[in-house]
Amino acid sequence: MDRTMVKVTCIADRIKFRTIRRGCEALDGITVSRSVFEDLEAHGYAAQNGFNSFAVFRRDGFRGTVSIRLAWLNCCGHRLSGWEECVILDYEKLMAFVRDSAVPNGPKEWRGLSVVPRTPQPRLVFRCDERLRECLDNKLVRHKLAKFLGDNFRWPRSERVEFYTDFVPYSFFFQEYCNGKPAMCGGLILHGQENMEKAYYSIHT
Repeated sequence: MDRTMVKVTCIADRIKFRTIRRGCEALDGITVSRSVFEDLEAHGYAAQNGFNSFAVFRRDGFRGTVSIRLAWLNCCGHRLSGWEECVILDYEKLMAFVRDSAVPNGPKEWRGLSVVPRTPQPRLVFRCDERLRECLDNKLVRHKLAKFLGDNFRWPRSERVEFYTDFVPYSFFFQEYCNGKPAMCGGLILHGQENMEKAYYSIHT
């Protein structure tokens, strides 16, 4: 996945943001005042409008990031066109640059790659030590189980999923919990065990 490079420059008492992405020319950039970052620190949200652009900043304290929505407008005759982009940066690194750049002889430029947002994943809790040990002791099963768990159970509403022993070998019964209450349940079953090389896990609800 291509990630956007964000070039941040200190220009006197203002901060300029410019985005650069593979295959795209660098955009002209948007300049905001330092008061934007005071608002962001205090309220978790800040915005600033320019003559033909605007920038909106939203802090995510849980993930330690800040999303920045940048938009440019261009008016040519009776036609209005524009460009919009949203990037996510590490909040502490950006704010450290903003603070340090205000000091004489401080840094005047910082570059950061946009952060790829991660899909929330519930906590996976195994309540079956013996069954889990059986799976981990078998190299083939261990690989298949780890890969399946890494690719699945990405349920944003869930807080945790608990696993228990199922009657099928190397398989589990699971119970999802949302807001402290039981939700969906089902089985995580290893199919095709007559040929363990081709065996595969799937979810049954």
